[in-house]
This record gives sequence, C-alpha cells and structure tokens, in this order.
Amino acid sequence: MEHEDVVTGALVTPGGRILSWSDDQTLRLWDPTTGLQRGPAMKHDNLVTGALAMLDGRILSWSDDQTLRLWDTKTGLQSGPAMKHDSFVQGALVMPDGQILSWSVDQTLRLWDPTTGLQNGPAMKHDSGVVGALVMPDGRILSWSADQTLRLWDATTGLQSGPAMKHDSSVVGALVMPDGRILSWSYDQTLRLWDAATVRQIGPAMHHDALVRGALALPDSRILSWSDDETLRLWNLAWPPGNLFEIACALLPDANVATMSDATSLAIKDPICVEPSKIPLPDWRQAPQIH
Repeated sequence: MEHEDVVTGALVTPGGRILSWSDDQTLRLWDPTTGLQRGPAMKHDNLVTGALAMLDGRILSWSDDQTLRLWDTKTGLQSGPAMKHDSFVQGALVMPDGQILSWSVDQTLRLWDPTTGLQNGPAMKHDSGVVGALVMPDGRILSWSADQTLRLWDATTGLQSGPAMKHDSSVVGALVMPDGRILSWSYDQTLRLWDAATVRQIGPAMHHDALVRGALALPDSRILSWSDDETLRLWNLAWPPGNLFEIACALLPDANVATMSDATSLAIKDPICVEPSKIPLPDWRQAPQIH
C-alpha cells in the first residue's frame, strides 16, 4: 500500500478497511486482505495532518490547507463544503451531540454542523495557536495552547468558563483524571493539577529538567510522565485533603504530633491530631521575616 510522500497516520474504519493519510495531500482506503486501494484518493490542497471515522460512516479529515473535509467512503467524493479555519488545522474530534470540534494555529476552536458544514456559534479564542482539546465529563470543552494557558469553554454559548489556567510556557498536553481533576504538562518543564470547578492549581508543580512530552494516570493514583530530560517519573497524588496540619495528622503514624516539637522547634503542647482538638490556621501575613 503506497502513497507518493510520507505517510503520517492511519486507522481501521468500522467497515474493516484501512484508511491512511499522507504528505502527498491525500487520504486513501485500502483492502486489508489484498492490499489494493479501494476507490479514488481523497484529496486536500496541502498536507493531510489527521482523520477520524464518523459514526455515520463518513470520514473527517483535516489539513494544512486550513480546512476540514467530510468524505463519502463509498464514492471517495467530498460530502458537503469544506469547513474553513484561517490557518493550519491542528486537530478535531466529534462531540457527544454529533457536532465537530476543531482547533487551529489561527488561535481558535470552532464547532461545526456535520450536516451542513456550517460553523455553529462564535469561535473560541486563545492568544496563540491551539495545541489540543478534549471534552470534559460535564460537557465543557478543555483546550490548551501555545499562549501558555488551558481554558474551559461552555459548548453551548462558546463563552470561556472561568479564568485561564496558566503555565510559564506553551502547554503540550492535558488529560482529565478519574476523579475529575485536570492534569496538564508544558514546555516550562512542569506538570500541574487543576480543580475543574474552581480552575485553581492544586498543590505545587511537579518538575522535570526539560520540557514534558506526555503523561498518563495510573490506576493506583500515581502519574507517569516523560520528558526531554531523558527520564520517566512517577508522582504520588494520593494526598489526603486539608491544610498542612490535617495532612500531617493523616500521614504520620503517631497521633501525638507533640513528639515532633524538639526536632522542629515548634512549641506544641497538646496532641493536636486527637479529636476534638481544633487546629487554628496560621496567619501567614504575621509570620516573622527571615533575614
């Protein structure tokens, strides 16, 4: 099975045929038994960068020609008008309601009607190229960008939901943890956890020594990440909730934290981990300055 330039991706369609796409600007269908091409090549006007199979049997593809296109797999002909961005299309997915979501170097995400090919609602706009997106369990859209941010969007109105979540360099990727938290990673050499409701960062950043290429969530609540620093690292996220004292009480085997007084120079007289002790929160604004 041969294209006329670099092959950049492939998938198996629901009908069992092989779909491939290439820098030769085409998508092609192949018979996996004979290896022969099925039907004519489906042609864009620039490199084809991705494709997926729609539930209705059509193929959706996107390209550096700034368009997404739908194709009839029986005829190989384009189905409806091209859906057009203003720069290279980076990716696309199908929403739970059947709409097509795409994102682009033109700094926008857009929703499309797969029947008419027309844009639904306003474009959702970042301040630099959009790198990726996914659909949250609650139906919102999460996107990340070279503008150093992740953003949540209301899929109905196209409006941003809450403030942006900010890294210190381009965001490479993100995923939703099983408990609903958002994990992101970036060229700033860190991974960060975010509360999807408040869009606030949870805990400190997790640091590599070079840009972070990817990550995944393990079943035991740890995260596995990998980086240009030539390492893979495991991170433990199974921390109990609460303030610093409550976390200490949950993790330390000795219920009487007063035993730590000598080592920490803290004047603790009561067993603060024993109910019904009330732990006063420190006023960090009154903390003495260290010279």
